[in-house]
Amino acid sequence: MSVEALFAKYKPMIIPQKVDSAILQNWLRKYIAVEPIPMSEFTNAYRKSVQFNLHNMMKRKGLSIPDSALEYSAYRLLDTEANREYNEMLTATHEKFVHVIFEEKTNYIDSNSAKLFTELDIVRGVSAYDYENNTLDLISYISRIDQYLKHEY
Repeated sequence: MSVEALFAKYKPMIIPQKVDSAILQNWLRKYIAVEPIPMSEFTNAYRKSVQFNLHNMMKRKGLSIPDSALEYSAYRLLDTEANREYNEMLTATHEKFVHVIFEEKTNYIDSNSAKLFTELDIVRGVSAYDYENNTLDLISYISRIDQYLKHEY
């Protein structure tokens, strides 16, 4: 679907509002059975890949925050019937658990579940600036909505 078609279909339904990491984490704890975990649960290589991706996002957005000021919160999805749809991917990936990592100051999200990442990205929303100026962030947001509704995650 073209960008113009995505805009025509989804933009009228969007109320521009971007929520912060605290609200996303409240949403996560309300709707998904999770437990907080320390970042030490992840391998050093994985933590470095998260940091690398976060730095790329900060560069794209013109943010300059020293590593020492970054604040991470991580969660593991519990093995419950309600989480079955998320945890099923572990059979294919051979990972130990489904996780989500938040960085508080940048609103960065990392997850090894495409479905969970997509849901969180939709809940995070889009800013009024992005909405009014049809930015890449708005295109990404509308694309996530389209992917989610088509179960393409």
